Amino acid sequence: ASPPVDSRMVSTGSLLRLSASAAVMNAIVPLAVMAQLAMLGRRATALQASFGLVVTATSFGSVVFNFLVDGVTAKVGKSVGAGRYREAAGEVKMAFLAAAVCGGVAAATLLALRDPLFSLFRATPEIARHARPYFFVRSAAAPAQCAANAASGCLGGYGRVHAATALSVGRALLEAAAVATAVALAKTDKECFAWIGFAYATCAFANAAFGAALVVALPPKGSANRVPVFASFSRRVSLSASFDEADDGAAERRRREGDELPTSSPSVGDENENENENSPSSLPFLSFLADGASMFARSFLLQGTFFGAMVVASRELGPAGLAAHNVVCQLWMLSSYVVDGFATAGTVCGARLVGEAAGKNAADDEENENENENESSASLPTSADGSHSVLSFDTPVLPRLRSVCYRVLAFGLVAGACFLALFFLAEAKLVALFTSDEQVAAFLRERSAWRTLALAQPLNALVFVYDGLVYAFQDFAYARELMSTGVGYVFLPSLIYVTVARDTSLADVWRCKVALNAWRLALLAARTHGWSLTARGFERQVRKNENGIVATRLSAKKTNQRATRRERAPPGGADDFVAGAERQNAPARAAGAERNRADAVGVESPTSHWRQLGSAAREDGDGSGDDVEAPLLSRGSPR
Repeated sequence: ASPPVDSRMVSTGSLLRLSASAAVMNAIVPLAVMAQLAMLGRRATALQASFGLVVTATSFGSVVFNFLVDGVTAKVGKSVGAGRYREAAGEVKMAFLAAAVCGGVAAATLLALRDPLFSLFRATPEIARHARPYFFVRSAAAPAQCAANAASGCLGGYGRVHAATALSVGRALLEAAAVATAVALAKTDKECFAWIGFAYATCAFANAAFGAALVVALPPKGSANRVPVFASFSRRVSLSASFDEADDGAAERRRREGDELPTSSPSVGDENENENENSPSSLPFLSFLADGASMFARSFLLQGTFFGAMVVASRELGPAGLAAHNVVCQLWMLSSYVVDGFATAGTVCGARLVGEAAGKNAADDEENENENENESSASLPTSADGSHSVLSFDTPVLPRLRSVCYRVLAFGLVAGACFLALFFLAEAKLVALFTSDEQVAAFLRERSAWRTLALAQPLNALVFVYDGLVYAFQDFAYARELMSTGVGYVFLPSLIYVTVARDTSLADVWRCKVALNAWRLALLAARTHGWSLTARGFERQVRKNENGIVATRLSAKKTNQRATRRERAPPGGADDFVAGAERQNAPARAAGAERNRADAVGVESPTSHWRQLGSAAREDGDGSGDDVEAPLLSRGSPR
């Protein structure tokens, strides 16, 4: 099993190293794109505008599936932290399957919408002539890009962020070198874009292939055993047994809990019953789909804000304004990806800690369940709401988790302040770096536009770090609802106003993005500090993650218990013996099922948070000094 998350793994030095590596991983590809944009701008403004338009439009097709990175990191990290390698292997497979499907859908959709998109952007004939071939190449490579994202997410869940970073750095350097060569040596602009497209496709497919190989070959950090990605189900069981045997006493616990499948098959009369018992095994898949759908909706809306801003810029500001908008967008995204390294550190360490807590609690619950089948359960400790007490594990885990959250938030805020100072002090040099066109430079030198970009950096930093912390708790439905309300109530009304009610400027477009991030910051901070990091909120989150662990064990455990009873049955009376034993244990199982139903947090529907309407608002404090908060948006502002 995966070792516990000790103090060295969440020390300040370890967090800084992990954050730095993740920042490089997140920022190196956007940095390479920014370098390519600058090189093309030195050659021709039309090339720069065409490149920026294609990158923004086609990135929409892959970035909307950002769950393949952040969500997969959180899910795989939680399973690894709980020591559930079979569950982690299933999530890895689902991630790559989702990447193939999502990439195919993105490619087909982008290619079908190419001409309507160019009409929407009002692309001039010169821009469209350069953009169409490159658009085709980037769209066709969408499956490879999604697979590369899934590989990065899996490696992050393993704690192998440095390996994912090495892949990203290698790809970015090769792609930037190819573009520099094309810009310097290509005789025509058409030939230049052809080489740029070839370089992008080659690097994307190589990134996906090497990433998948690392996911299969590397074990999670801190473990000597690989995740059995290609193992069959029966082999996966035996391999996972050897993983647990690496932990002291784990093998004995597995034998006691009956977590290994029996070699004997159940009788025909038990097939229907076993089929019903096996139904919990579908819960991880359903949870993956539901969380993936939530993250898709969130990413779709977020990318939609960039898309909408670019549409307004292209229609209202002309080619020079569009080129300036692309420069601001790349600077905005570069700083965000750098700061997102701290968010990745929070996701990786936070998910491991939540998984560790869920795994311990699941093991305690199963041990108590076994005792209930043979002894009275009256002496079991319970919490105020009737569930098992989690005080046995949240005392060491929750303070460590809070410490991780506070430190990565502080790191992110400092990084945002550094970007603010950089943008103010190096304004002239940055403008000269990106363009030699005086019209584009005039848009960028506009005081209100550059001031908006610079002053937004600390705000952006906190928003991205809080996003990573929400993912660590697997709180994907909340992230979806927060984004949907922010886009509907803040961004779209603001963008419509600046387009219709006044002469649109570059600063106006980006102020709409700042308003959206202010909304996100307020609600993310309230959710994190008012619910997820309180003792009761942490207990609920752990119970939510624990249910998947228990479900994957339940089927194998019950099947093994039935086989054991058959072996002990008197000759000729096996069926009667098993039936009598199950009737005898029925009251204990019923009591356990009732507790599980009370604790369970199932797959969330798109309106689940809104329907709770203060369901936990009547809860009192838990005596730890924390305010007990219901899920945000269910009861108004936090106390």
